[in-house]
Amino acid sequence: MKSVKRFFSMLMIVCIANFMVLQTASASLIPTDQVARTVAVANGDSPHDRLAELMSRSDVVAQLEKLGVNADDAQTRVAALTDEEAVLLAPAYTFLMTNRPV
Repeated sequence: MKSVKRFFSMLMIVCIANFMVLQTASASLIPTDQVARTVAVANGDSPHDRLAELMSRSDVVAQLEKLGVNADDAQTRVAALTDEEAVLLAPAYTFLMTNRPV
């Protein structure tokens, strides 16, 4: 009987130790802008894609050339934007496309 108690005691200690060590979880807050970017990309509405679409429009290319900016250089610079920079430019894109402030 003593050996059975000892066996179950040791088994219980191992199970508790395993639970405490392997079952740890951590949670942290996710910034809203990160969630918005993730959702936008998942929906196929990436800020980079929207800006690239804007830069490929003929009226935008014509205006850039009128201002002395090479359209290819502008597209390269838009492609090099970070996610944060693209998110900042997205409201300007919406304004240009709809003529309504965001």
